[in-house]
Amino acid sequence: KEGDLTGVDTGFKWLNYYTNGFQAENLIILAGRTGLGKTAFALNLLLNAAKSGVPVGIFEMEMSSLTLYSRLVANEADVKGRRILTGSIRGREVIRVKEALDRLANLKIYVDESSAVSIQDLVAKARKLKSEQPDLGLIVVDYLGLISSNAKAKKRYDNRQLEIQEYTRTLHELARDLKVPILVLCQLNRKVEERGESGTPRLSDLRESGSIEQDAEIVLLMHSPDYNKNALTEEMKKQGGKVTAANMSAEARSHLQDEAIKRTYNENKGNAEGQEDTTIMNIILAKNRNGESGKVIKLLFEKDYSRFTEVSDDFASQEKAIQDRYANEDK
Repeated sequence: KEGDLTGVDTGFKWLNYYTNGFQAENLIILAGRTGLGKTAFALNLLLNAAKSGVPVGIFEMEMSSLTLYSRLVANEADVKGRRILTGSIRGREVIRVKEALDRLANLKIYVDESSAVSIQDLVAKARKLKSEQPDLGLIVVDYLGLISSNAKAKKRYDNRQLEIQEYTRTLHELARDLKVPILVLCQLNRKVEERGESGTPRLSDLRESGSIEQDAEIVLLMHSPDYNKNALTEEMKKQGGKVTAANMSAEARSHLQDEAIKRTYNENKGNAEGQEDTTIMNIILAKNRNGESGKVIKLLFEKDYSRFTEVSDDFASQEKAIQDRYANEDK
């Protein structure tokens, strides 16, 4: 039917719109600087896909399965992750956590927490999972830089770039063979931070190998406009302290809009001082082989809950959703 997704549901309206869901056989790259929230966003995509009714798998090389599941529970139960890990939940939070655990138990989420899996083992394990779950909907690999090769294979590589090139080619072929989208996390290089205030990433910032860009059908780049926090200050200096809507740069205007969104979000949560760790996150669709590219999807990232939420085109409806969610929240 017109409007139906042909791929796996990402749970995000505009990402679905531009990609029509993550397509079978596609290699999808999710890249960002360290500490930006790549794993958290990947877990949101994984959870949303599982909720759509398909089995999903993740090769998690950076954290334990306990930490991973605590993030999923925090997201699903609307309880801060650190409270879950320290066992300091109380009142209705206990009920919400139990209910979240029940819901998660009914989802088909498979986790491999090997700390340093070789590309050969990863392929073998993925094939085994596919044979056990024929309707497997998504595989996540966290992350590319931690994949290793066995000693025999390493002798073939003259440098790290050739090694990464072999990994991306292998993962691309695996996605095609299994007919399953594979989402791979990777790092951006430091050139992003050296570019000035905006720090907006580009495809050329993908770390270690150009083959990452070449082999992928979709490349998503994460960027926090909080890097632009001094944009308005710099603009005022250039304009002699007189900044108006007419002479304000697009960068400064975007920053003001983002700050207004965060302020409203925090106020509606009963946190008027804005101390809640909430960040605006732009997901840049840098490459989309079978659709529009260059699009930016704006999300709210609540670090404490490992949760990404779409910013509605009509922010009034976003405000209403926030108010409803936290109307009965424990203070």
